[in-house]
Parts: sequence; C-alpha cells; structure tokens
Amino acid sequence: MFEAENSSFQQDFDSTLLAAFSYNGELIDLPITTQPVVMSYNVDLLAKRGLKPPSIDWTFDDFVSLIQAVASTSETDPSYGFMGGGDLDMYAMLLEGRNIQWVDLTNNYQAVRFDTPELANGVDWLAKLVKAGALYYWPPQPEGVVMPAMNDSVDKFFSGQAAFWDSRVGSANGLGTAFTYFGKTPSFKVGIVPLPVMSVGSDAFSWSLDRGLYISRLSKNPQACWTWMKYLSDHSVALHGVPARNSVASSPEWEAIVGADMAQIYRESTSRVNHTYNDSSNNKGRMSYPMMEWQGNALTAVFQGKDAVTALAEAQQKLEIGA
Repeated sequence: MFEAENSSFQQDFDSTLLAAFSYNGELIDLPITTQPVVMSYNVDLLAKRGLKPPSIDWTFDDFVSLIQAVASTSETDPSYGFMGGGDLDMYAMLLEGRNIQWVDLTNNYQAVRFDTPELANGVDWLAKLVKAGALYYWPPQPEGVVMPAMNDSVDKFFSGQAAFWDSRVGSANGLGTAFTYFGKTPSFKVGIVPLPVMSVGSDAFSWSLDRGLYISRLSKNPQACWTWMKYLSDHSVALHGVPARNSVASSPEWEAIVGADMAQIYRESTSRVNHTYNDSSNNKGRMSYPMMEWQGNALTAVFQGKDAVTALAEAQQKLEIGA
C-alpha cells in the first residue's frame, strides 16, 4: 500500500528509517516515531563549577574534557562527570570514542578479543576516569541483595551529584531509563543536547527506539487499517519521540509542543542515527549474556584495583573455554 502512495508521501520519510522497517526490500511497518539517545545534563551543577553547557555540535573530546572538569572527589562536595542513564553502553561509547572495540565484526561474525593491548590501555583509562569521579561506576549488587547499591546510586543522582547522563528523546524530565521508574522529579534544571559528534560510529550508542504500525494478514479490512495508519503518521505530534514524517517533525504544531530550541536538538539527534539494524556491522557492543558477564567482571576487577592486562586475559580465557 505504501508503494501505491504518491511520491511526496513516500519521500516524507527518512530512507534509512524505511529500510529499518523493511524485509527483503518490502516495507513491513509504517514508521511513526523515533526516539534517539540524547545527552542530558545538570545545568545547575555545571554553573556551580563555572562551566558552560555543551553546544549542539560538541565533540567527543569536548565531552571528555567536561566530565573531567566537573568531577569532584571532595567528601563535602562530591560530583560525578558521567553517570550512565541506562539507554546506552557508556563504556562502549567511551572506548569507541578512542577507536577501541570489544567486538570485531569485520568478517560478519562476532570476534571478541578481551586481551588486546589497545583494550587494556582503554580499560586503564576508564579506571582513571572512575577514580577521578569523571565516570560514575555503578557498583555491582551483593549476591542475594537486590537494591541497596542501586538505591545509593539513584540517591546520588537525584541529590544533584551527576553532571551528565544519557536519556532518550521524549523521556520524562530528561531522565534516563535507570531513573525514570523511581517516581522522582529532579530538583535541578535539566538540559539536553545530542550525543557528542564522534569520528567512529557504534551501535552501542547510535541506535534509536523506533516505533511503527503494521497490518495483520488476518485483517478483514486492510485498507481501513492503512487509512488509520496514515492518519496517525500525520498526527504523531501527540506521541513520544520525533515524528517519523519529516513534514510533521518540521511543523509549527510539533515545535509548539516541544519548543523550538528542543525541536532543533531532537532533529539533530535524529539525523545522526543509523536505523539499519539488520546490517551486521551495526551489532558492535551487542553481545550474548556470557560475554557481557565476562566483560562486566573484568571491568569491575580493574575498577577495584586489579591489573587490566591480567583481568582481561582471564576474561579471554573464560571466553575460549566457555567457562
């Protein structure tokens, strides 16, 4: 039915978004909204440290400089540069900003190498950021205990100690997934910018949450369904996220809802997203549970003082024997 529409309707959607909703060249879902990951920040904390908020075109180096400058290990006035909000893999983002990956998909299959010198150097760098307070390390939960470490982290966040965290376009109060479900409202002013511009792309942080509608093959009236879907695509200003249709995303009605400045930030964030999930090259950072566990254990060990080369070699050994 999409193919039967006029060209102006078809061209009103980003081509990569259409590709993400297609299979073997056939459109399966009609895109409605997209919610890319963005970076939220504590306006008040940056001002307190005498720092300017990031610009819409800030870079990875700008990001690293800011999280280091805003961090404080003072017992009376602590603050953290970057506390992950749960919508991206913050360690993968930081490592890939330095062109270091956990997973190599050059040959279209996962080749995980934990024991490379480059990764050891990168993990050492992460450990230094954690020690300096530039990167908040979410402590692991004690065995048999579910929430204490999480609650302590959330308390630090809502008390205003975190400068930056990741969130999603359309999330409540600019909160990330890790903080949304606690029923709290920040007491500090929240700003939002696109993720920093990076020279290396990664599925670990460039993917978005896209929503679409499809017509069941069991539908008794597919044409009525299509008419309804088209209507929703034209009125998606009422939904969370950036409207999938370019004309709606640039409309005065949508800008009136989110604000002209925020609309610019959201549109810029959307323009940097790669929606083509079916491409295996976009699966960097997506690992099966055992690999994620070995990765997490290695990071935990290094953040707690273990030598990075040793910790990563042990992780590689577990990978190879399937322990």
